[in-house]
Amino acid sequence: MDQTNLTPRERRLAMVPLGARPGEGVLQWNLGGWIGAQLGSTVWLAICGCVTMTYNLGVGLGIVGCFLAANAIGFLLWRSRARLAPHLGVQLLCLAGLCAAGVTFALLYRIGLAQEIMDIAGGTGSLPLWAYLAPYPGMMLILAVVDRRGREEREPGR
Repeated sequence: MDQTNLTPRERRLAMVPLGARPGEGVLQWNLGGWIGAQLGSTVWLAICGCVTMTYNLGVGLGIVGCFLAANAIGFLLWRSRARLAPHLGVQLLCLAGLCAAGVTFALLYRIGLAQEIMDIAGGTGSLPLWAYLAPYPGMMLILAVVDRRGREEREPGR
């Protein structure tokens, strides 16, 4: 198919996998992007959980459980791509990552490891560990703005 005469939106829609619901904006279902986003936002949980097991087995297993839960949700969202808009799917994926990270930080605070991590990371002037949750809602906001711009590209004046 000749893509030279297609609009940017038409080019994006041409890349939507068969059986996936196309998005109204820029965001579209894409296996490589989905796996990259899912693992990229959660792999640190697996590493943190494995390291934490050397200090406290139960908490370490809980953190690995957070990794597994977030990825199970990501898998279910991907499986639902025929019924789910891609923007909603990626927002829910970010929310799952945020919840998993929040539970992880709560567990680290509970065993006193959070303060030790912060002392190693930057001493007394560093941000509290909770501040490191900010990228999740920040990414959700950025994705909403980017997807909205794609909708405006399709629907000028709206």
